[in-house]
Amino acid sequence: MAIHWTIFVAILALFPGCSSSVEGQSVALSAAKPSVQGSEAAPVSPSTDSISQEQLARNKKWEGVYTSPSEIGAFTSTTLVITDVLPELHGDLSYRMLFRTDVSMAGEIDQDQLSGTCLVEDDRLYIPRASGHMIKDKAHLSASVERYTLRSINGLIVLMREDARKVFDTRKELYDYGALIKVADKVDFSYDIHQAEHKSIKALYADPTKEWKDPYVHGPQ
Repeated sequence: MAIHWTIFVAILALFPGCSSSVEGQSVALSAAKPSVQGSEAAPVSPSTDSISQEQLARNKKWEGVYTSPSEIGAFTSTTLVITDVLPELHGDLSYRMLFRTDVSMAGEIDQDQLSGTCLVEDDRLYIPRASGHMIKDKAHLSASVERYTLRSINGLIVLMREDARKVFDTRKELYDYGALIKVADKVDFSYDIHQAEHKSIKALYADPTKEWKDPYVHGPQ
């Protein structure tokens, strides 16, 4: 777990402050500059006054529990919980992610849950992830940032990984392995991430009676 946090801290360096929008970061930086007259700027105390109501509303639309479709549960499973951390102070969004797959690599460092803060911009969500392998008694670490895009399908909110988003936007097809369906609204830190519901991908079908086929074998449906 120490390895996970080491990588995560490095990732956060790419997103100073992890504000809920790129514009918010620019404002924070320009506000820190000294005035033209050279006088010292008065310190600004964090409050709901410095965090726009628009930003708070934006955060609310992201909060909730998102899970992978039930059909692929035998192969892989993802649960993502997004919560607003102390919105009256800074309005950051935090996440917890539970990820399981039947694919494994020799020397892979096991991780129970991933957690940290995430960045949102318009309809896009950016989540930092870290992993590691032990090779010849040495830890080899890697880090990445996954981008998800918010979509509404059949009245359900869906987070689409970039590969799934491209397929859906261009061909109106679903790639189950890159989709997370929202199954619950705002939850607190006591929420048991292991008990999250996984909806059927057929809830997103135009015709729910259509036969399901594994997209890993047959391609997006």
